[in-house]
Amino acid sequence: LSCCYQAITRGPSQSLNNYTEDTDSRYKLGSCIPVKNDVTPIYESFIYIRCKNSYYIIVYRNVHHFIQRDHLNSILGKNIAMMELLNSKSSTSSKNSDNQKPLSVMLMGLDSTSRNNLQRYLPKTFAYLKESKAIDLLGYNKVGDNTFPNLLPLLSGLQEKTILQKCTNGVRKGPFDKCSFLWNNFSTLGYVTAYGEDSIEDGTFNYMKTGYVSPPTDLYLRPFIQASEDLIGYYTNKLQPVPAWCLGHRTSTEIVYDYALEMLENIHEVPSFSLFWSSRYTHDNLELPNAIDESTRTFLQKASKRDDLILIFLSDHGLRFGDIRKTIIGKYEENMPYFFVLLPQWFIKKYKTAYRALQENQNRLVTPQDIYVTLLDILQEQYKNKKYLSTTHNLKSTAMTLFKEIPKERNCDDALVPYNFCSGILYDDIYPYSPQTIKAANYIISFLNKGLSKYDDCVQLKLLRIIRARQGLVKRIPVYSITIMTYPANALLETTVKEINGEFEVSGEVSRINRYGLQSVCISNGLYKKYCFCKYF
Repeated sequence: LSCCYQAITRGPSQSLNNYTEDTDSRYKLGSCIPVKNDVTPIYESFIYIRCKNSYYIIVYRNVHHFIQRDHLNSILGKNIAMMELLNSKSSTSSKNSDNQKPLSVMLMGLDSTSRNNLQRYLPKTFAYLKESKAIDLLGYNKVGDNTFPNLLPLLSGLQEKTILQKCTNGVRKGPFDKCSFLWNNFSTLGYVTAYGEDSIEDGTFNYMKTGYVSPPTDLYLRPFIQASEDLIGYYTNKLQPVPAWCLGHRTSTEIVYDYALEMLENIHEVPSFSLFWSSRYTHDNLELPNAIDESTRTFLQKASKRDDLILIFLSDHGLRFGDIRKTIIGKYEENMPYFFVLLPQWFIKKYKTAYRALQENQNRLVTPQDIYVTLLDILQEQYKNKKYLSTTHNLKSTAMTLFKEIPKERNCDDALVPYNFCSGILYDDIYPYSPQTIKAANYIISFLNKGLSKYDDCVQLKLLRIIRARQGLVKRIPVYSITIMTYPANALLETTVKEINGEFEVSGEVSRINRYGLQSVCISNGLYKKYCFCKYF
């Protein structure tokens, strides 16, 4: 048996002035270094290893990740110096008078998972969260259609349109190197930062986007996942453009969990901030998340043992497609992802005012913008600041820290939640073909066709039928939640329109709740791809 390993590294370095569209999806394999002894020292962060028998047939191949001490020391050197400088400057500050070292923060996300579906198909995970008395944000509400517009405000505090105008000249495709996200805030104060997803094609910053020209964080998992998919990915059908369910003998989700735990085990000198995300087993299937229930519970059990870590377990939205999404409960589930916070026990006992507010806010309307402000408060250690915690929220604030009680009367207008995603509007079913409903449905078609007219390869849509109509009232303004089917795509579309002085206005995006597959292959625009039906399809 002969074995050798190859280093996996990010592709050739590029600059913002000169980069290719696939810059964030390139990796390199080094030369194959023989494994000669029972113990062979490895100095690389990511490797691909394969073994051949005497007939030169590959009998083993796998990938491995390591948090290498040499690489870590190069990061820690500057971070320790930064932390020491900041500590010396704030040594007389009242907020740091208790000498408690800064907390690490880890966000671990499962894509497209409502709280209800977490309870249905990850029962062991859900049971552990309840046993651990994790903070459970029952009123966490999405603010955008898919992952991108829900994670951007969490990472930047700004809505998608605003942050992109600031850092990409409004271009949704990126690259995103100039965008200021939370990992930049934490890095500035000496934290080690990490980011990783188990999805290459569907990555938050990569689905129909360029991603990053340079790694956004100190530790960046993407090159490893890219190589893993190519080298050891298991596909049920290689002819279909579907991701690998397993990477070797592990699920893609387990690889993310293992890397996150390895990071926690190896970084102690300074605090860390990390975001990890898995979508393979949760994005497209109601029941498949059950396959990762055991590994998810195990990860949470191990990670939460760190007594200097705030562990946030979250999702971005519920399922956006499928049979359940065609139901009323499916709509509510799409708008209400799960969100849990696991805190060290000593934190709960020591910072009782902040913890009481967290408990109260379990039953309040909470958005990604609120999480951003809360994470900044963790960075700035405001949970120690009694004067800060004694002040109350202004109801009109669009972003509120969870370390202070959020007003009970807060509504979707206050929190900038578009009506189409708002879970707090009370609706009554109405006749789908009433004059007002037909008028509203035709307005939606006109609204979409105006946008589609920019794309010559897309046909203009026609109203085929009205599936469901509901009416509510917000501040005495009639609002209509309408589900329609269009021709020729048989697209199931759903949105909420408000009627002001006889005129209609879409509040939030128009959601596509059935799959469009290759119907819109002729365009790459992420928004209109959901509605386009190509002329030559």
